[in-house]
Amino acid sequence: LKGKKPVIVEMQDDLITTPGVSLANTSYLRDFFKTNKVPVYLESRTTEIRDDGVTIADKNGKSFDIPADSVVLSVGYKSAPIAEKSKHVHIIGDAQKVGNLRTVIWGAWDVAMKL
Repeated sequence: LKGKKPVIVEMQDDLITTPGVSLANTSYLRDFFKTNKVPVYLESRTTEIRDDGVTIADKNGKSFDIPADSVVLSVGYKSAPIAEKSKHVHIIGDAQKVGNLRTVIWGAWDVAMKL
């Protein structure tokens, strides 16, 4: 909505491979990207991040560049908070425990209601 043109690069063979995610959520995500013409590169990985974009490689090793002015990188399934929980630090989402969209939203709601 702000003129950005996102591109999704996913190492897995599907956008959502975590068990237990509802079909409604996965269907919506796929439909949203298709409707909004968001390119999705499955079975691909980022090999380089530069000031002007990224280089990705597909499952066959073919590399190509994607121009970008911003990169959001999400990796791993091991909880690793960058700060310890305290009075003013609340750890939610995958930083607390790997889950799914529902557990992230509910965890954020619980913390917000306690503030």
